[in-house]
Amino acid sequence: MEKKLVGCIKSLKAFGLIRTRFFFVDPENKIVKDVTEELCAAIRKFNAVAEEITKTGKYSMKIPFDFKNGIAEYSHGCGLSHYLQEREFPKLVERAGDTLSFPIQDCRISMYTPDDVKHILECKTVFDENIYESLKERYFKTVQ
Repeated sequence: MEKKLVGCIKSLKAFGLIRTRFFFVDPENKIVKDVTEELCAAIRKFNAVAEEITKTGKYSMKIPFDFKNGIAEYSHGCGLSHYLQEREFPKLVERAGDTLSFPIQDCRISMYTPDDVKHILECKTVFDENIYESLKERYFKTVQ
């Protein structure tokens, strides 16, 4: 079964910040856990290396995420996950070391807009007490 990094967007504004809570979902092992804080910590390490590379005159992409109040904050721009893209996962793992407790390099990213959180996951917000159960129902139902 495919592991997922699921981003549940709390707020989405056309010209402002996107606020997202990220979950690691592993249907095979029946795991759903909030990984927002550790993902942002790994991104900080990724960005620190990028900054050092940039100082040498070479370009190195940064992922402009901040962690605030249990949420990843980033600007609206390059898609719903901004610069956090699957093709960057191996480099994120390489630069972040053992910061991550889950195998992000094995994940596919899925993003839920605020409307998706309400209508697909049937949760009022990304902090709804039922969000874990909703993600389990959505991703574990195909596991035999």
